[in-house]
Amino acid sequence: MIINGGAGANKVKVKAAGRLTTVAGHAGHRWLVVLAVAAAVAVPACAQAGGTPIRVAVLDVELLKADYLPDAHTITEEERHRLDLVAELIRTRLRAEGYDVVPAAATREAIREAKPLQRLHACNGCERGIARRLSADWVLVGWVQFVSNLILNLNIVALDVETGSSVAHAFVDLRGNTERTWRHATTYMLDHILVDRLAARR
Repeated sequence: MIINGGAGANKVKVKAAGRLTTVAGHAGHRWLVVLAVAAAVAVPACAQAGGTPIRVAVLDVELLKADYLPDAHTITEEERHRLDLVAELIRTRLRAEGYDVVPAAATREAIREAKPLQRLHACNGCERGIARRLSADWVLVGWVQFVSNLILNLNIVALDVETGSSVAHAFVDLRGNTERTWRHATTYMLDHILVDRLAARR
């Protein structure tokens, strides 16, 4: 797998702890400690400048099979299950990080209504149109490139819905086509790449 971790996630906590220690040392100013703690709890880690959590739409993950494969243009129930698993792992993790993540059912309904004629990751902006229907600030599109049962890679791209500019991009290689390898690759990407890169752009 490609190892590309981000900056440590404890900077804010360390900084806040230092602030509290300094303030608490001044007699008569203990009320500032309460205010500092309340502010740290009230503002989500991924809030925008105005304090509103960033709303993220994670679209369905797609499967791109090599043309030479006999089932290049079909997706099995097992493959669909794994694609849905990847998308839901991402939604769950981003929700835990404090983002306002659009529910899967609403996302799929918006995709059906949009009736895209191309794949979501290459539809010339249709992914942003879908995200606008969902009032999202960012949209994440993902795909698994399937070369063989031994060679696959997972790609995730995050875009700013308003401008279309790239927010973050991450990918990992999979060595093996099992639910375990798909789950492990997604978790690895979230832990070491994607979450940090998104946080750097909030």
